[in-house]
This record gives sequence, structure tokens and C-alpha cells, in this order.
Amino acid sequence: MNCPKCETKIEDSDDYCRKCGEPISDGGKQKLTLFDTLLGLMLLSFLLLFAWLAIDTYFRIVDNETWRKLFFMAAAGGIGGTLAALNSFSIHQASEKFKVSFIWWYLVRPLAGVILGVVVYLLLLSNLLILELPADAATPLTTLTYAVIAFLAGFASKEIVRKLKEVISTIIPYTTTEEADSDTPPESEKKNDKLKDQ
Repeated sequence: MNCPKCETKIEDSDDYCRKCGEPISDGGKQKLTLFDTLLGLMLLSFLLLFAWLAIDTYFRIVDNETWRKLFFMAAAGGIGGTLAALNSFSIHQASEKFKVSFIWWYLVRPLAGVILGVVVYLLLLSNLLILELPADAATPLTTLTYAVIAFLAGFASKEIVRKLKEVISTIIPYTTTEEADSDTPPESEKKNDKLKDQ
């Protein structure tokens, strides 16, 4: 039996395609719906957890100001990452393009937001990352300003990772080649070259 969507060979006992996530049987459609619901609830739980952490950390009097700010930036980045995951999840659900293979992206995205929020905060403090602010912007930067930047780092991870690569190349100069920048693994390129030759 083959998947009706991607034509991958599947077992008769499979409820959904292991490659594209397409539900095969009515049982698979019900399981996928339950799975979608649980994933959505889990992402909302992440959002509430990070929001609680941000509010609790910001208003709680903590002896160590540095740790308090780090936790606050982590929570802000986590909120950004979780909102990005929820946004993507809702788009995939509405367009009926949700795939089971996306699960790890949805689970890792909030954690990546936490990490990026803290990393960007530390880079700003160390002046390795410089903000280009308008002349009338409030200076010095406040904790809330850093939190907004941490949120944006969690939400817009592609742009932040691109900026981090620029920072790395400034600190540690290295040369890149076309092969290193390619999104295609080298093995795939060799196969494509062989196919072109035939």
C-alpha cells in the first residue's frame, strides 16, 4: 500500500504516513486530531509558564540582580519562541498542512527562544552586538528594553541566527566557500551531478 499524498510505501497497519504525516485510516485521523490538540495545549502551557516566570522574576525581590535579569531575559525569549511556534502551528492547522514530523520543531522552538533571548542579552551587555537606535531613543537601555529585544530574538530566530553568524565572523574571521554555505548536503550534490551526467 502507498501513501495517497507522497506515494511512499506504508504498512497496512499504519495509521499515518511516516514520511509526510498524512493520516491513512480513520483511526489515524482521530489520533492526529488528538495529537494536534495536545500539542496546541502544550504550547499554550509553555506560553503561560514563561509569562508567569517573567512576571514572577520581574516583581520578586531577588538578592542577585544578575540572575534575576538572566531569568527575565530567558522568560522573554521563551515567550517569543513559544508565540512563533503557536503562530506556525495555527497556520499549519488552518491550511491542513500539519505534519507529525514537525513535532520536534514545535517542542524545540520555545527552548531555542529561551537560549537566544539570553545570548542576545549577554551580547548586548558585552557590546559585541550593537543596537542602532534613533537619536531620541531612551538611554541607557532599561531591563524592559532588553526584555523586548530578548522577546524579538526568541520570536525571529532566523534573523537572529543570521546576525549571530555576522558577530562570529567579526570576532573569529573565517573564509567561507560556496560548498560550506550550501543548504544541500555534499552527498546529495554528488548524486545530482551524476544524474546530470547521465
